[in-house]
Amino acid sequence: SDMTLPATQRAVLGELCALGPSAVVLTGAVRDDGTVGYLCSDGERVFDDIRHQHYDRPLHGCGDVFASALCCALLSGQPTESAVRIAADFTLHCIEQTVGDAPAHWYGLRFEAGLPGLMAMPW
Repeated sequence: SDMTLPATQRAVLGELCALGPSAVVLTGAVRDDGTVGYLCSDGERVFDDIRHQHYDRPLHGCGDVFASALCCALLSGQPTESAVRIAADFTLHCIEQTVGDAPAHWYGLRFEAGLPGLMAMPW
């Protein structure tokens, strides 16, 4: 719930929503419990329960992969919260595919293997 968000994160979400978009998503919110979260507002409510394991190493391309999957889900008619969950899960899958290849694979996420699953979702 939004009561668990630090005041600064609630304020940022509120200020961004006040600019007029129908939804706001903040990524990369590292939590005290070692997870990374996605903070979202659809203009009426805030949800912050979308969390995954945090990998404490540089992972280039996470934002690009997340934004691409989010756009795919939104353009397929998913509501904001569902679209963010889909994008977060897809990004985590790509991260997990990438971290196992370190240090040989050090730049960019391995997203290609996950594309068939993303495209096959029953939108």
